[in-house]
Amino acid sequence: ARPMLAAALRTGATPVRLAAVKAASQLDIADVNPVLSELVGDAKSDTKVRVDALNRLASSKDAQLDAALELAAKDKAEPLRIAATSIRAKSGKGGAVAPLLAIISSGTVGEKQNAIATLGGLAGAEADGKIAALVTELADGKLAPELQLEVLEAADKRAAAKVKAALDQFKALRKADDTLWNYRMTLAGGSAASGKKIFLERVEASCARCHKVGPDGGEVGPVLDGIAARQTREYLLASLVTPNATIAPGFESLIVVLKDGRNFAGVAKAGGADEVVINSPEDGVMKFKKADIAKIQKGQSAMPDTMINVLSKRDIRDLVEFLASLK
Repeated sequence: ARPMLAAALRTGATPVRLAAVKAASQLDIADVNPVLSELVGDAKSDTKVRVDALNRLASSKDAQLDAALELAAKDKAEPLRIAATSIRAKSGKGGAVAPLLAIISSGTVGEKQNAIATLGGLAGAEADGKIAALVTELADGKLAPELQLEVLEAADKRAAAKVKAALDQFKALRKADDTLWNYRMTLAGGSAASGKKIFLERVEASCARCHKVGPDGGEVGPVLDGIAARQTREYLLASLVTPNATIAPGFESLIVVLKDGRNFAGVAKAGGADEVVINSPEDGVMKFKKADIAKIQKGQSAMPDTMINVLSKRDIRDLVEFLASLK
């Protein structure tokens, strides 16, 4: 079985290689570690395979890990460099903070985000000091928007007085009428690819149930093609976290109460003179004769106001990034 596993790692298609690395990890098979080392250094292999191979070498404390980390840290693939940074910092070896500070200073956005998140998991006064300094940068308006979420997440983990003082300084800047304050750190820095996956696939979000992008999705809510050319990131964020504050014209929600006691809710649509038409996420387009209607009430936005309960701030940031890419 082990020669077959090694062969799968060397010559298998990407899904086969991913499964083989997973099997080596679950079964704790160290015999294939030399092949994993080869994969880490193979620029032609899939990046996810290489990252998983590196993580497996780290979990098994392989003798070739340091050499693999050296290669990974200089590789062109950002996810591999990020993995190497995290592994090194979490290894418990001395001098973990300095390399992270260098990355925070000069890395790519993704590398900086990972370095800040990793720094947040390290104990010690040096890490406390840097995190406090980053929060102060945020309060002073000098921190890149793409890094704000990582900085606040890292700061929330710290018990040091200097970090708490910096956080208090930042929180004191909140304006009473700023309904987006708790989510402004999600305006930039997300992954459009991850956001698209959330939009199309996350059942709890149900974005594609009501909204269409290209050929995919429903038509209860506004079509989102080109939305970024018409609206700001702040508008896009508000539509996710405070949907009832601004309802897109033509998508007001109605509650139709019939004379027999039944009621139906949906987005108002154009209809004939003697009818009311709504589009419901559950039942689709529904038509009611005005003679059968007891009353019509204005409802809230058809957009659920529960996104903040089912999605993390990182999820929301990814969704904003995806929507901002629809130009």
